[in-house]
Amino acid sequence: MYKINDSLIEQKQKKRKSDFRFIVVLAFIALIMATIAMLNTYVFFNVVVDGSSMRPTLSSGDVLVANRQAGYERGSIVVIGGVKEYWLIKRGIAVEGDNVEIKEGRVYINGNELDEPLSSSAYTDELDWETCTLGEDEIFYLGDNRTNSSDSRSYGVCKEKNIVGVVEGWSLSIRGLNKIIYDIGKFFRGGK
Repeated sequence: MYKINDSLIEQKQKKRKSDFRFIVVLAFIALIMATIAMLNTYVFFNVVVDGSSMRPTLSSGDVLVANRQAGYERGSIVVIGGVKEYWLIKRGIAVEGDNVEIKEGRVYINGNELDEPLSSSAYTDELDWETCTLGEDEIFYLGDNRTNSSDSRSYGVCKEKNIVGVVEGWSLSIRGLNKIIYDIGKFFRGGK
């Protein structure tokens, strides 16, 4: 009888330990999910490319992660709000104080031709743009597909406050994975 009683006590202790471990694992998972939700709300957000204005760098349907807190640099891919009723995804090419000129299909910043190995532009008169000097907190942005992009040439420059996020290099390298994660999340949100 003594051994049976000890065995029951041991089973109860093992069950308590098992229940405690389960609660700890559940709390850990909840903490991870809360952290991801906070990061997604205050630091990162997903953006889906719609259109061909950023070809060949980005294609329509690409899902990217933009960073709300990242600093903007000349050449960054940025998400711009407040210019149209939807967000624009473009490359910021000039900042405050820069002189921008587009002639014969080439972009010049402060008199120096911009080295653009990724842009696809064939010369057309529509690409030319008069010279301008950017004012305080102004940014000049273009799509990489110059012949098929509505950008600063159409809408004018934007203010730094209109940049809602910066697409960092690591997001470009995992955009296929981002799309899978986005699609899974969309499924669980009921297609929204």
